Amino acid sequence: GVISTGRIAGAFTKALADSRTGELLAVASRTQEAADKFGDEYNVPRRYGNYQALLEDPDVQAVYIATPHPMHAEWAVKAVRGSGGYAVCVSDEEILMAMRELGRGAGVYAEPAGAAGWAGVRVARARGLISARETAAVLITGTGLKDSAAAERAVALRGEGAHERRGG
Repeated sequence: GVISTGRIAGAFTKALADSRTGELLAVASRTQEAADKFGDEYNVPRRYGNYQALLEDPDVQAVYIATPHPMHAEWAVKAVRGSGGYAVCVSDEEILMAMRELGRGAGVYAEPAGAAGWAGVRVARARGLISARETAAVLITGTGLKDSAAAERAVALRGEGAHERRGG
């Protein structure tokens, strides 16, 4: 599902349409009219006139939060609590290690905020929250050109990641 119907939500939805495995089931907006308009434009089958209704849809497996930044934390916490899922915190060093790994392994020059998702997957796997048999999708936004100083710090790091050096 996608929460909000602005420009970024549209860009995400267009990219998702090109995915081999992703499918957008639902969209939510602050008004039913906006949700219906977005749904018509992007062929989204379920449309909700409030964000909470999307979170309560039992068929929605993941949520992209495209609200204005000040609202991200509120809806992320609601999504995690409502799903019975979990969230992990990552350190700056773990994010830098993720930037390095993405660059070397996938050829992706990510900014720190974009690499944070991959760092979270690494931490969740190390803690056994995501098994080796499970697939995790990470949307990496933003180019490393936004923060070239962080890229330089990532290149200077040694080892595989702070959580592994601490023993778990």
